[in-house]
Order: sequence, then structure tokens, then C-alpha cells
Amino acid sequence: MERMATSLSESKIIREWSDRPPYCPQVRIDIEDVFSVTEGKVIYIGQDPDDSTYSVNIQVNLNEIIRYSHLETYSVSPYTKVSLKEKIGTARDYLIFEYCTSYQGESEFPVRISRSTYWKQDPSDIAEGKYTPTPVQEVTLNATDGNYAPELSDYSKTVF
Repeated sequence: MERMATSLSESKIIREWSDRPPYCPQVRIDIEDVFSVTEGKVIYIGQDPDDSTYSVNIQVNLNEIIRYSHLETYSVSPYTKVSLKEKIGTARDYLIFEYCTSYQGESEFPVRISRSTYWKQDPSDIAEGKYTPTPVQEVTLNATDGNYAPELSDYSKTVF
């Protein structure tokens, strides 16, 4: 069977999220070429030692991370900005898609990303195109805009 879908929302979910036994704290999607569902910054690319597939973590904002796993190849570089619909890579035989937040909510699935604990949340609405995490916009603070933080020693600072 040839996989022709070009976006997650056009693709078939082959294993749905389940927070009850048997647990599945992710969705598995039948897709070949994987494109970003939102803007963000690549904060991690790693290889699974068991099957040699890759995982790409994209930080959307301070509270949300999207994880694309089970990739045969990846097309992004660490610490670079990713645009909406930019190619992330190619899935091996399916994509493992995860949505992690800094808040627990009702999640029982903690995951360590960098030095922080995040919580896996149901990514179905994102995969189906019903919700898009809002990326952080680069903001410049300066002494004349009323948002200047007195502890900043410079007149202008760019924050993430």
C-alpha cells in the first residue's frame, strides 16, 4: 500500500491515543513524508538504538513540544527554526506523533525532555487539524516601550 497523504490531517491514524490499558500515549499515523504542524525550534534529534529510527522534538513555545518519532530520515537541523508545513523527515512505516506540555493536567505519562519534565497529552486534535499550538513570536523589549525589565542591563534584549 502506497502512502500518499501529505499532511497529518489527511492521513489515517492506525493506532489511537489510549490512557487506559493497553496504554498508548501517542498516535501512530500512516504517512511517509512528515511535515511540521506548526512553527517552532528543533531542540533535539536522537536515534533509537533498538531500530535506528530518529526522533525530532520541536519546541513550539515555553509550554508545548511536538515530537515526531519513528523517522527513517530527518530534514531539519538542531537549534534551527522550523516553519509551518516544513518537511521534518520521512517515516519508516508509520509516524509516532506525540504532544508534550509542561503542565500535567490529567496525564499520567511524564517524559524528560532536556532538563525539564513534560507530560504527554492526547495529540489527536493536532493530528486531525482541529488544534494548532501557538508558536512564540520573537519579542524585542526596549526602554521606551513600557515593557522594559529594570534588571536588564542593556537597552534592548531579544527573548524567546
